[in-house]
Amino acid sequence: MGCSQVARYHRPVAYILFFVLFGVLIAVGLAFAWQEARPPAHEAIFGMREAVGFIYRGMDPVLRQDLRPADIERIVGWELRYVDEQRRAGGDEPVVVASLAGGAYAQQKAIEEGFPYDGPVIEEVLRLEAEYLSSLGVVGEEVSGT
Repeated sequence: MGCSQVARYHRPVAYILFFVLFGVLIAVGLAFAWQEARPPAHEAIFGMREAVGFIYRGMDPVLRQDLRPADIERIVGWELRYVDEQRRAGGDEPVVVASLAGGAYAQQKAIEEGFPYDGPVIEEVLRLEAEYLSSLGVVGEEVSGT
């Protein structure tokens, strides 16, 4: 067998090996592209408008009779401001949503700004806010004594 005959037999093997490796490279590239293109599993997004609607629909009609959605948004905004201030302050205590302290903060802001929201209304709004956040899956276990 001469040199040209050996080269003739190795040339098809080289082509096959080249196309197999090229195919593997393309398959890996497609796998990476597919993985990056997939949407995230679940991303909870807090929407103030949705939260206010959830709270408004869930409120006791007696407590809701003098409230507008803007009032609920104001109360939730105060409570979220309180939660954010607690988070920024750091400390050893966990940040608690819809806590008594958050309700007291919202009550104080209502008094300071001249809004006639009483305790039961604020409590109901915060209870339903916590329920809304829980429905999104963004609230951990309930903390006792809050």
